[in-house]
Amino acid sequence: LLFVSLPALVFYDLKPAQDVRNQPLPGEGAEDVRYLAAGLTAITTAGFSYLLLRSGDTNSLAGVACTMLALTASRAAARGTRWGGPLLLAALVLLNYVHAGFLLYAAFFLVLEALFYRDATRFARVLVATAVALVAGLPQHWESWRYSEYFIPNNVILDHSAPFQIL
Repeated sequence: LLFVSLPALVFYDLKPAQDVRNQPLPGEGAEDVRYLAAGLTAITTAGFSYLLLRSGDTNSLAGVACTMLALTASRAAARGTRWGGPLLLAALVLLNYVHAGFLLYAAFFLVLEALFYRDATRFARVLVATAVALVAGLPQHWESWRYSEYFIPNNVILDHSAPFQIL
């Protein structure tokens, strides 16, 4: 489901905005770009899917999918849909639970989007949604922040007693 979601979200995100008469707004992207971007996303996703599934690193794939979901929701919210804002909030909360590092990536991309469009509403939306996502993630992350001496932030630890092997 995660592998299929990425090209589908890219395809939906590049959907041209429509006016009240369901006519595409001028200057919005062409259909060819949507298909090309979704196809390239499908090829890229298929390319790294084998390594991710083999290593068991599926939380990174979930992080990528939730980040794309948050970006799509942000664009939908900026277009004025009713579901864009709640979906953005849900995507960021889910992202905090799936992979907290990707929450920072998503917040960075959303702030960059707000700066690109010079839109104070998008900026305020991302600040509020990220703050709510951080608070909603406290049940999972509180102990790692409170008792940091017992928490290993990465699964790669330098062990000086282990022999070093190049290959």
